This record gives sequence, structure tokens and C-alpha cells, in this order.
Amino acid sequence: MVNAVNHVTLGGRIVSDVELRQTNKKKIDVCDFRVVNSNRRLPNRLFIDVEVWGKEARRTAEKTRRGDYVVLVGELRRDVWEAKENGEKRSKIKVTANRVILSSDKKELDDSGTVSEGGSQFSF
Repeated sequence: MVNAVNHVTLGGRIVSDVELRQTNKKKIDVCDFRVVNSNRRLPNRLFIDVEVWGKEARRTAEKTRRGDYVVLVGELRRDVWEAKENGEKRSKIKVTANRVILSSDKKELDDSGTVSEGGSQFSF
């Protein structure tokens, strides 16, 4: 059996408050926020929930805020739960980011995973 590749790199503007919390038992930092990705190839905006864990969570919470443009590197996760109102199963896809790169302004992300900024480039 072949293992599936689950890797995502995307850029977007933070559209929610960046919230830092800790897990109950082990007191691990977790940062949650939402970004909007407006890709020219997509007809609509794509809103994505993001979570960041550990030291990167604390750094992200300290350095970012609503309105900032970030590049996320991580993987897709599916959360599943039961609705309190009626017990129906619900789910949503979100990004668990291993790395959050704060950008001073919007950069273009090409198909190879390289970010271009006025002639200079850096890769993930």
C-alpha cells in the first residue's frame, strides 16, 4: 500500500482574530485563525480554518494579526463531531500549519511552491 501525500502550501489574508489557547492536559499551545485565499483561477473566495501547534503557535499568535498576508505550509485535516442541537455528524476540512510565514505584502505563489517577490524568491 502506498502512503498518500498530504502537503499543502497556500497564501491568504487573515480574516479572523488570531487566538492562542492551551490544551487541557499537556498545556500545549494551539493557535487558531481563518484565512481567505483569492486565487485568480477560482471564481469565488476560499475561506480556510487554520490551526498551528507548539512553539510555532505561540510565535504565530505574537507576530500576526487580522489583515496580515501569510503563507502556510502544512497538511489538510478533517475534523468530525456531532452537532449538539440534533446529534447529526458534521465535518470540515482545515489546514494544520507546520510553518506560518508572515509577508509584508501579497506575494505570488507559483506552481512549484516558490514565492516570488519583485525578482527575489525563496522556497519552502
